[in-house]
Amino acid sequence: MTQHLDPERLYVHHVGGRLSNIDGQGFPLPLAKPFLPDVDVYLYEADANCIEQIYNVNQHLPVKLEVINGAVAAASGRTKFHLCHDRYGSSLIPLNPRYRTLYSLANAYGDFTCWDSGRTVEEIEIDAVSIDDLRRRRGFLVDFLSTDAEGADFDLLQGARETLKEHSIGFYCEAQLIEYRKPSRHFGHIIDFADSIGYRLVRYDNHGDLFYYRGPIGARGQGSNIFGDALFLKEIDDVLGRPEPGRQLRKLAFVAFCFGQVEYAMESLKALAGLPGEATVPSDLVYRTFLDRAAETHRSMPALYPPRYVDCYSVADAKAFNAPDVTAPLPPHSVHAVRERYFSYTDRAGFLAAVQALSGAVHTSFEQLLLDHEMAPLARLVRERRIAALGRTLRTLGYAKDVGGQLHLDVDALQASLGEFIGKAT
Repeated sequence: MTQHLDPERLYVHHVGGRLSNIDGQGFPLPLAKPFLPDVDVYLYEADANCIEQIYNVNQHLPVKLEVINGAVAAASGRTKFHLCHDRYGSSLIPLNPRYRTLYSLANAYGDFTCWDSGRTVEEIEIDAVSIDDLRRRRGFLVDFLSTDAEGADFDLLQGARETLKEHSIGFYCEAQLIEYRKPSRHFGHIIDFADSIGYRLVRYDNHGDLFYYRGPIGARGQGSNIFGDALFLKEIDDVLGRPEPGRQLRKLAFVAFCFGQVEYAMESLKALAGLPGEATVPSDLVYRTFLDRAAETHRSMPALYPPRYVDCYSVADAKAFNAPDVTAPLPPHSVHAVRERYFSYTDRAGFLAAVQALSGAVHTSFEQLLLDHEMAPLARLVRERRIAALGRTLRTLGYAKDVGGQLHLDVDALQASLGEFIGKAT
């Protein structure tokens, strides 16, 4: 049975829906509350016993939700599902005995010993479906797919290959660096798969340390970083090759913003602006108006960039770093040479105007836009990086220095530099 769906809305599918709170715990896509009415969420869960709980924890949210009871796999059909002692670790694939000694630190109670906590306590036979089959059968739109499939993620993604390649703009999956469950594929295979269908690995979020051997209290040290989650976003050029690239670029930009990928989002909006007629498409969806304002504020911002390595060090400088008497990895640079290279492509008057605009505001218009949409963590990150990058830029160009841990602007040096430029120009 197919259904009619508004293609402008955002359609998010998450596999492994047990206790998934869409505005918090257990849901990978960090959606700020103002955007929830724009989103249709499909949660997949193989264990029928927790379907009602999933609805209950999300009933207060203004989001369209459907919970689908069934396993998601590489192909449709009957399959075995392993219910574990720790139900959150239930999977299509049993544990690998090679890693039976693994444990992690569980702050709520003590240690999570993987072999006994993750052991199969009940094996059931259930229906499985692939994302590709389900999309074709029901007419689903799948803009973003996330998986928490406990080691079965690679197989699940194989069953979503057509959807991800031709229709989606991003996916987020559990990624294990070892074969924790057997048989399964590790993170390297997922990266190769993503590359083959036009996705870029954007970030890898480590779950925290696991330990191969369990030592007593008082004899514990560093663990191993072998579990995590990975975010992949569609390459912009691939989206431009789709039948309706404008709609997909907007969704790509929005998902990138949700994950804090500001530059990826802005590059997507830049590509959108180059499409004829797309800038005037009206919409009452909150995420659409947010994107329009983000593009507008970005255009109004001064385009100031920090100096590059090649501005600070010439080829000869870099070669000289290996001289026998050089002990610092990056010896001091020549301020005069850096300014000469940097201002060969940077307008000095524009530079000073940008410094004034970027240093004078508590929050820029872009940061305020994020705050207005309850994206405070991202607004804070953008502000911190603005201040840090501005400080590095001014120090590198010799216009500021650190005094007692505080950045002090050398106003005389700035004015002298601008005056010299005006004098030469006239």
